[in-house]
Amino acid sequence: MAVFRKRKASWNSVFTSLGLPFTAEEKRKGFALLISGLVLDAFGFFTDSLYSFFGVELAGTLILVYYLGINVPLPFPPRDVTLPYPRQGRAVFEKPEEKGSPGSVSVDVSRIKLFYVSYRNGLYFSLPESKQSLSDVAVGFLEQTKPGYAWIQIAYVRASFHRQLEMMKLKILREKELYRHQGKNPVWISHADLFLKKIGEALASDIFAVSFRGMLIDGDPLKLNVYAGDEVDSLAVFETKDPGLLYEMAKQRMSLYLPKARHEPGFFIVKDLSFVAFPPSFSRTAQVAPLGLEAIMPFDSEEEKSAYNEAVTIPAVDPGKPFYFPADGIMDIVWDGSVHIMFSGSLREAFKAMGVVERPYDPMVPFKAIMQGQA
Repeated sequence: MAVFRKRKASWNSVFTSLGLPFTAEEKRKGFALLISGLVLDAFGFFTDSLYSFFGVELAGTLILVYYLGINVPLPFPPRDVTLPYPRQGRAVFEKPEEKGSPGSVSVDVSRIKLFYVSYRNGLYFSLPESKQSLSDVAVGFLEQTKPGYAWIQIAYVRASFHRQLEMMKLKILREKELYRHQGKNPVWISHADLFLKKIGEALASDIFAVSFRGMLIDGDPLKLNVYAGDEVDSLAVFETKDPGLLYEMAKQRMSLYLPKARHEPGFFIVKDLSFVAFPPSFSRTAQVAPLGLEAIMPFDSEEEKSAYNEAVTIPAVDPGKPFYFPADGIMDIVWDGSVHIMFSGSLREAFKAMGVVERPYDPMVPFKAIMQGQA
């Protein structure tokens, strides 16, 4: 599984990398705020009166402070535990390379909403649990809201964050001892004990990195409710303006990057996959058993390319027969007026062995038609 840490992608770079004949109509509101603040601050020096000078300088300074507030991450760990929500997502996604010039068809990318599920408070040592599977949540959301088009991807892979968790453990221990020595912040000390317990649990377990991300056209991702969490943190939906997320979905990749700053990663970790990888009809009947895990294969390898873009018909499941999760897998849930479910990776082979019937389906076909106004 590749790990990426690159600059924010542009819509045109994503379109050209994926071979889509589109040119994006993009607006840079954040950059306009920066320019406005700098211009006002400079203009203040040319005013005639002292009051005008202070007024213009104050306005420019407030605009710059707001710009920095939405672009500069907060430090981690926090002095308080809860962050405001909803807030704009700040996860890091892969930036594709430019490949030639974009096509000639201009499209309104403001119709496209990109989102992902991660930790509400950025505490990435949390191990969320839920009685409802993520696929049930996704399908229920699509059937209730009926967006113009939707593509939700649930991917998982066995992963190890031993080094990062050990570093976080040492950092929390240092802060805890410092506050205890100073006799300050007893609330933080109590939180630190809980954090250390959870980190120890993650270090002692086989964990999986799970990516739940998606794209909507003419829909609102913040209406998606994911009720999962533990005593440390919970999961929430974050909308992002970074088109690199769509590129990773199309290339079937995950960015396993844990940020040092106080913002959420593009994934979360779990011990139990029972609420992650089941399609809707499986989640109510099949049982889960431990599995001897295999070696992880990259999702973009030649072996995996032929496993993509195939829809399935879910067969009847024997409740007494356990389902063994493979080491990695991808589930794509597409809405174009009806629900289509596709599998990739080792998960596809596991479901084929259970009698899943496949048929070809390309999620990019309705996406192109809708963006070009043909649907």
